Amino acid sequence: MAEVDNGDQPRQRRRSSQRPGNLAELKDFGSTLYLRFDIPIPRRGAKRLAERVQETVLQIQADTERFAALTAKLLTGDDGATLADIVEGRNVTPFAKQLGFFVGILLLILGQFLAFQKPTAFGYFYAIGAIALLVQRGILYSRKKQIYFLLDSGYMNTGLLLLNVLFLNRSPTLWKVNFMIANGLQVWGLIILNSSLSFHSMDAISSVFLLYMPALVTYVERHVKGWTVVSGMCTSGAWQCQIWTVEALVFPAMVSLLWIILHTIIVEVLEREKVYSDPDMMTPLKFMVQDRHGNVNRVITHVARSLKILKKREHLDLEKRYATTLTLFICAQFVATVMMLSVSFLCFKSQAFNTLSLIVILSVLIWNGASDYFPEEIKEEITTFVNSFSTRHVPQHYENVSKDRSELEVLPGDDEDDGDKWEGGDDEVDFDY
Repeated sequence: MAEVDNGDQPRQRRRSSQRPGNLAELKDFGSTLYLRFDIPIPRRGAKRLAERVQETVLQIQADTERFAALTAKLLTGDDGATLADIVEGRNVTPFAKQLGFFVGILLLILGQFLAFQKPTAFGYFYAIGAIALLVQRGILYSRKKQIYFLLDSGYMNTGLLLLNVLFLNRSPTLWKVNFMIANGLQVWGLIILNSSLSFHSMDAISSVFLLYMPALVTYVERHVKGWTVVSGMCTSGAWQCQIWTVEALVFPAMVSLLWIILHTIIVEVLEREKVYSDPDMMTPLKFMVQDRHGNVNRVITHVARSLKILKKREHLDLEKRYATTLTLFICAQFVATVMMLSVSFLCFKSQAFNTLSLIVILSVLIWNGASDYFPEEIKEEITTFVNSFSTRHVPQHYENVSKDRSELEVLPGDDEDDGDKWEGGDDEVDFDY
């Protein structure tokens, strides 16, 4: 309505713009806004903002690509290296070794501080690292067609310990089962598998973390927390902590056996066609059989020959002796686990023995990792020196083996079935006495 002010003529309201008279003026009026002080907002403001956001995103992507290329060049010497190449530690540069050593030492110091000064936080420190490395292992193993390695018993105990740390922290029985498994074959398997503490290799450091740290976490829970704070394993104190036969032997053996059976059913029955139709698909069993120079293969083969399960010159074979090879592999895992439970029992009873065991294993891992920093000529000299000890026991009548390894002079009285005869080829020479 019009307002009347001391007169008959209506007074118009003061406006910052005139009313639109037609449709064209209405469109123009709607596209132009005026504030209270008649300051116009640009018509293309929203579009310009979107363009600036898009430019910023593109700039961030370009900077990210440049940073990734620079990081790849610093770590591998190749700016086109992928994340998988960096994770696998291919073509590492001296800078990568120095950086890995620096970060690794810092993490060791941090872990030591948490273990003895903040033991309640040490389990969460392990959980964060274990979850991250399990994700990394899953991605890496899937790319290398080794995904079935995640079903190995070592990863089983990792998952069991994570359940214990994060959700069932007040379960003494589960803590003791984890202690017996972690301080047995799992941690000593690092020496059997000739693992190394190489800070510049993500694959090596993740193996050591996932297999060594469970023993250290259970050590803190048994021998450290029980004296200062309430321990989930020893609720009545470390000095009164007892372990029964069921907890020390029966439960760990049953858990390990059930997991071995479950692993075998999944890989060798349910996924058998997928596993054996692809020669590049690798499983723990296939890897053990192919690695004839590995400690596991050599021990199983030696025991099987001693028990007359295999002949003198016969090796583990998934094509000719599948059932025998699979049975030997399953039995070897279970027997080794049960035998190492005695070591775990001593670790549970004696803090000094447990400490000494962890120090010995860590020393071997550090020494194996230190060899990566030796020059190649020094490595060859060390290897030659060590190998010289393994040939001193060879009997004199084997000196007639030709240097080109193409033929063997058979001594009088030797027959075809003698285990000392070498049949040529690329296989290693086995001397059975």
